[in-house]
Amino acid sequence: MKRLSDIALQFGRSCQSPRTGFVHLFMDQPKSDTIPVYENFCFALALIRQKTAEGISEGKDILERLYAFQAPEPTLWKGNFPVYLHDFPRCWNPLQSLKVAPLLRRLLRDFSHVLDSEFKEKTNRAIVGLLQHAEQQRTRRPLLPLWERRYWALQGKTTPCISATSSEEWAEELISSDLLGMSTDDFAKLVHPILGVYCGPCREEAQEGPSPKPTLLEWWTGAEANQPHPLQLELAALPDRHDLEPTLWSGSINGWTVRQDQSVALSYSQEFVRCLWPGSHSLVIPKMLGRSRIEEKERGVKLTLDLPEEFDVSQNDLVELAAFTDVSPETEIFINGQKASVFGLGDQVEIRTPNKTVTLTFNLIEGSGDFCGHLSRSNRPLQKSCKGEALFEAFDWKIALRTLRRSAKSQLSLTFSLT
Repeated sequence: MKRLSDIALQFGRSCQSPRTGFVHLFMDQPKSDTIPVYENFCFALALIRQKTAEGISEGKDILERLYAFQAPEPTLWKGNFPVYLHDFPRCWNPLQSLKVAPLLRRLLRDFSHVLDSEFKEKTNRAIVGLLQHAEQQRTRRPLLPLWERRYWALQGKTTPCISATSSEEWAEELISSDLLGMSTDDFAKLVHPILGVYCGPCREEAQEGPSPKPTLLEWWTGAEANQPHPLQLELAALPDRHDLEPTLWSGSINGWTVRQDQSVALSYSQEFVRCLWPGSHSLVIPKMLGRSRIEEKERGVKLTLDLPEEFDVSQNDLVELAAFTDVSPETEIFINGQKASVFGLGDQVEIRTPNKTVTLTFNLIEGSGDFCGHLSRSNRPLQKSCKGEALFEAFDWKIALRTLRRSAKSQLSLTFSLT
């Protein structure tokens, strides 16, 4: 199993400029002309974490050059760092100071014995400036709980854990917990130990093409980092993982229910359902119109939706309930056992893959009306790959129920099961 710093260093080397020595990266595009500051702090820490004379020397050199770009006294951004070097002295991200400071704190905590006194003094000055900037931001506008906890963690003070709702927030919470010297073993339960996919609270989880976007927590728990990804640079900011015996976990966390078995990772709240299974296949039922509630079934869930009493059927596509699944050569969709693209209430829509079959059934349980179901190519919310040559690409099947006419008070259900 590769060390986190090795993975970060490997990607950093792939987009390191031989002319500047910095990592060049822009909008997830390696080998561009822009130099991101936070990612270069991570790259420098990854070099020092190699614990070789060459790595420590190169990492210190990068850090000293980055320190020169800390916003000076006369500016509104005093103490902060820019997002990209070319922005200097403007520092647009008010949270940048709370992201960079933990890296420097860890540097002094774990590698003080290999740093000379002059370099440690420069690092301490940088930390003081970052904390002053963070304090200034707090007085201007209250921080979100995630970053308020980070601020106090940098002061060495413990505050209540935040209600993280995404893998990104959990990774930040992992860094804060490490700052406080707290155990981080429980974070591993948010990643399915066999599939290697994040399955905790997931309303903000992105999709990259046909597959879920990889997360820091997945790599932290030991998932293979076979494909290079810009996010891998940030692995240098995470604490070392412990070798834990993988165990399946099911339970509730921050208003979400998580269910793991040998081949399925399911998580849902009252407004959102996400399921993943082998082959990088996934299904998402996002929050739709109306008020929803979810109850667990033997092999899945049942979502009940109270449709809004005010609606406009003159729209060409009044979709009030839909699900998205990835387009894949392995995926076939059948309606009542036949190939089709239109379905009605009570019909069984089957998503067949080599490992699992997912069955969806839409029903009207209150009110009256006419509805028409369609299969179409589309993209789920937070699809990140629709850019450049893939700007108009559709990476998902949209399984949607369209309203033709209905009574004002109506209730739909969507039953979702796996076999």
